[in-house]
Amino acid sequence: MNLTVFSGIGLATSLAAGIVSFLSPCVLPLVPAYVSYVAGDRLAAVDAAAGPRTRFAALRLSVFFVLGFSTVFVILGASATSLGQLLLAYRYEANLAGGMVVILFGLFMMGLAKLPWLQRELASDPNTREVSTITLSYTFFRSADPDHAKDLSRFVASAAPDPTRGATLFAERCGACHALDRNKTGPALAGIFGRHAAAAAGYQYSSALKEADLRWSEEALDRWLADPRKFVPGARMPVRVLDPTARRDIIAFLKAQEKQAKTAGTAPTSR
Repeated sequence: MNLTVFSGIGLATSLAAGIVSFLSPCVLPLVPAYVSYVAGDRLAAVDAAAGPRTRFAALRLSVFFVLGFSTVFVILGASATSLGQLLLAYRYEANLAGGMVVILFGLFMMGLAKLPWLQRELASDPNTREVSTITLSYTFFRSADPDHAKDLSRFVASAAPDPTRGATLFAERCGACHALDRNKTGPALAGIFGRHAAAAAGYQYSSALKEADLRWSEEALDRWLADPRKFVPGARMPVRVLDPTARRDIIAFLKAQEKQAKTAGTAPTSR
């Protein structure tokens, strides 16, 4: 008796959940389009005199449509159950095989194993080997400026520097602590190229940077941005820019700003 009661409660709960799901804002608006798709026409476009016959035809087609994909799902469910029972019977062997596949794929990702059947044109294209970052906007969103959009080559470390992108990256990654024309948490960065380290007036540098025999060049700035405390042990700067293309463009922005300042005749601030 108790099993019968619980079974009845389960069926009633399932029915109520189905009704709520059908009447939900996510499903109910799709019903007219679904019925129209099955019937092959808009019901409003059918002659009113043939309304009941047309509605019955739509109902009949809907029933067969539901039976069709229900049969497919039932078959797939039964197949999955049978496959699951088979794997359960050979669970130990399946674990070993799965572990070997994971190890093989790991070796492939590390470049220690060559699997030609996985190396398609994109993977073997020498122009894409250094691509490490692709933003979602390239895949899911329309371009904000399709006439002047840039291709993915800017994500390659060997691509030409982009000071415009560098300005955006500077604002995002460096702007909280640095400015070009004044000291903030970090020193002013205008006129940095060719200057000795720890030379910005009025800024209290770490002893390590003061003692470093360092003149700022593109190469030195790249190594500094990649890991300041590794480049100059004892330096206080904690922020690292790990992406080489980001470092390249930030340096290009600083260089462009210095060039503009010299063209305008303004004296850069030393660092």
